[in-house]
Amino acid sequence: MWYTSGMALHLAIGLDLHRKECLSGQNLLCAEMSKRVFWCAYVMDCSIAINMGRPLSIHEFDITTPFPLQLSDEQLTESFEVPDMSGIIIPLVTDTSTFIHIIKLRQINAAVYKLFHSIRCGSMDPDAMDSDKLERTRSSYFLSLNEWLITAPRYIRTLSTFQSTEWFQIAFHHAVLSLYRPSRAAPMPSSDDLRVCTESAIGLITSYSSLYARNRIKYTFVAIHSIFIAAVTMLYALRASPSLRQDLTKPVVQTNILTFLTLFRGISNGRAIGEKCSNIIERLGNSLLTLFNDAPVPDADADVDTEFQLWFGLRTHTFATPARYDELSGEDQGISSNFPDIRVDMPWEDLFAGGIDMGFIDI
Repeated sequence: MWYTSGMALHLAIGLDLHRKECLSGQNLLCAEMSKRVFWCAYVMDCSIAINMGRPLSIHEFDITTPFPLQLSDEQLTESFEVPDMSGIIIPLVTDTSTFIHIIKLRQINAAVYKLFHSIRCGSMDPDAMDSDKLERTRSSYFLSLNEWLITAPRYIRTLSTFQSTEWFQIAFHHAVLSLYRPSRAAPMPSSDDLRVCTESAIGLITSYSSLYARNRIKYTFVAIHSIFIAAVTMLYALRASPSLRQDLTKPVVQTNILTFLTLFRGISNGRAIGEKCSNIIERLGNSLLTLFNDAPVPDADADVDTEFQLWFGLRTHTFATPARYDELSGEDQGISSNFPDIRVDMPWEDLFAGGIDMGFIDI
């Protein structure tokens, strides 16, 4: 998929469709189709590259071609001149309003991906932001995502899943997870960050459940990937935050885990990938539930289990071999000698050994 979508975008770039100069001298139909072809290739490449942890094929500053006009195919073929688009335009099911809104989201996705998940954005990068500037930038992206969701087009009657309110919610929550989950730029999320991750993971799964209940969601790589990332992120946040576990309670977490498993097995429709993801989440979930039997930690400073975060971060954000980890003592890694907790953390260890490495988000 990444190869095919990348090849399509490279062909569009080879035709200079990413530059506004290519529109010179074209009539309305040809100009609009050129813009649609380029931005369609851009959206597909961006989505697949981010979900597969591959480099983006084009940078934002290399693009000068404008967005397509908000026109339906009928309006486009019947118009000989550029219509007046200055007034308020009501979104129609048949026009490009959804497409334009998805382009705007992919631009935010790409910016977050490059800033937070690039292999060069860690502490060893001389151009890396300081923590305060990084947090301000992240807050700015979060505001942009909320604005994107608020301004999403609404349709009175549509049969398309991609024009449903639930789909816009899914896209929003998936973007928020990319912004706040552990990354190279911010490998140890704060308690507030973990709470945002948990809320977005639950929001994403709720929207997927609504679509699935109406038989409006089908198997795709992106759907399975989104659900899996949401499930792992929620379980990670609950493992790392004792206060978050107290807020949700064990029955609520059990229900959320069962919802994830139902969706995996339902959407995958017998495919091996669905069963593999289900087994991973089920094992991680069962190990997490044992923590609810522990007595609450009275220490106010224990909102986040930094030992777990540091251990998990070392496994995620470095490329040392297992033998190298054996050579490192607990003191050298900044982790106590009795960590990880064998009751609950072996499934997290096996998450890497089993071949699904959270480090796949590297650029």
